[in-house]
Amino acid sequence: MEQSTLDTCLRAAKWWSQQLDKNNFDMGADSETEKAIESIASNPTLRIEVTKEDKDILLRVINTHLIVMFASYPKRTHYLTTDYGPTGKLEEELSKRNLLNKFSEILPWKTKMKITKSKILVCGQAREFIEI
Repeated sequence: MEQSTLDTCLRAAKWWSQQLDKNNFDMGADSETEKAIESIASNPTLRIEVTKEDKDILLRVINTHLIVMFASYPKRTHYLTTDYGPTGKLEEELSKRNLLNKFSEILPWKTKMKITKSKILVCGQAREFIEI
């Protein structure tokens, strides 16, 4: 496998791992629902603690999954998605390792990532894809 593809896999995995530090309750720009959930989510007693180990685990799971997928299907576009928890391949990979419950509560909501051998595009709820 080309080094550039391996680098793309790692970049995508790092992006998901870094999202664990962010607020996953994005309901759209300035919506009343977003404001209400944001106030609840920002309460430190209700916030789920994310450890460095959690981030490392997620990074390894996603990176390994993408490497395997590109080794098997190098010309395809691969997707990692969430709704109000992981969906599709991301859900499958976390479930296989008994990690779905742990990460369901802390991954960003309503997110889609498209990954090709050289490009990563991410889209949040009702937004356009951006390249990372």
